[in-house]
Amino acid sequence: MSVKTGTIQGLVGEEQPLSRHQLQIFRFDAKALVAGVILGVVMTIINAGILERVDTALTGGTWFPLAGGTHSTLSVISGLFFRLPAGWITGETNALFAVITGSTPVSWAFLINNAIYPVIVVLVSRVLSMKKWFHFAVLLAPAILIGYAPMIPATYSVFHLTWGLAFKFQLLTDVAAFAIATVLAYLIAQAIARSRVADWSVPVLTTYAYRDSFVFRLDPRVKIAWLGVMLLLSITTSSPALLAGYLLVILLAAAGAGVPFVHLWPTARAMLSVAAVIVFIQLFLHPGPHPLLQVGGIRLYREGFPIGLEVALRIYCIVLASLLTFIWMDPTALTLLLLKTGLNYRYAMLVGLSLRTFPLLERELGKIYDSQQARGMELRGTLRKLIRLLPVMMPFVLRALRRANEIAISMELRGFGYRKERTWQRTIALGSWDRIVLTGMTVVTVAYAGLRLTQPGWFV
Repeated sequence: MSVKTGTIQGLVGEEQPLSRHQLQIFRFDAKALVAGVILGVVMTIINAGILERVDTALTGGTWFPLAGGTHSTLSVISGLFFRLPAGWITGETNALFAVITGSTPVSWAFLINNAIYPVIVVLVSRVLSMKKWFHFAVLLAPAILIGYAPMIPATYSVFHLTWGLAFKFQLLTDVAAFAIATVLAYLIAQAIARSRVADWSVPVLTTYAYRDSFVFRLDPRVKIAWLGVMLLLSITTSSPALLAGYLLVILLAAAGAGVPFVHLWPTARAMLSVAAVIVFIQLFLHPGPHPLLQVGGIRLYREGFPIGLEVALRIYCIVLASLLTFIWMDPTALTLLLLKTGLNYRYAMLVGLSLRTFPLLERELGKIYDSQQARGMELRGTLRKLIRLLPVMMPFVLRALRRANEIAISMELRGFGYRKERTWQRTIALGSWDRIVLTGMTVVTVAYAGLRLTQPGWFV
């Protein structure tokens, strides 16, 4: 296929670009938008489901040697083949699920990282053919250094580290991500280019399950407001006793809504190792007159325990409140809520699509694991899965892109994007109980703000 190379010819001679869309900055076709969602879900399954939890267990969430590599790899793949806004969709889908699943205490900062990173990928890949391995190294260096920079203040604030330590931890992530992604992104991009799956022409964790309860019937705006109130209380409170009280409120809200604790337990159990590492780090970083334990040259101090307990409880509150909100949230209602904000339906529908696609791709990953084990590959245990990541990740990405083709064709056959406006079978509107609950949360927020200003000692 003949490709007009334009700027690429001026910089790298007559070499053809790896992707036929490489000169474009934006792609708004259904294939690109759906592929952005699918790759975001793939990134989440690999990172939030496996690697971020391993990194967090090993480092307490202060740096991400494994997840940084796969995040950079899939961000490059999305930006290189599907451009913007697909690169943003991939990143923000991953950030959304990272918050929902509680894969790391600083997952909220991914929202910022994933808005910056794809822009750099798209702009740099316009002036490189991306057919050589060192092109990926040239692309990744600025993307990682600039795109991951917001993690430094996030790590500093969440873990109560010094600026120097926060910078060093981020530098470790950057180096590991650069080394891993240079190899993985090059190999996967070459496989995608050979398969032509990204260039085919084209004329969806813990999921929502409705229960007949008062909470599930509430308007999605009420559920988002509840999440906002819980995040505000958790972030601005330093008292471990109050944070434990907030956590109890979250668990009672889950019970009142009819959500069994078994749905929260996998995330809560995964966060136990995170909490233990956080407490250990704070015991080490806050020396005082009361040493607790000394092992070799490492001395732990009692003064760090209240700080570690505070950070651990805050993380539990943030993670479980976010997870619970999205267990309550009907994907269709969330789409309708986004439409109320004025967002174009082409993008609003992608949020619901990501929530519905997540379990499908989890099953796809399970099938790939089963297939590889049937061929004699040993994949039992986390360590073996990490060592053999490439033989699993490459077919997973290719199968996900094929599914993106199928979904995009189905959507376009149903007229997706044909008109600027479309009709909906359902609508959302605030009812009497919605207004009562919103009024109650407003009163609680105002009362909290007043006490926070007049009695600050109660909250520290």
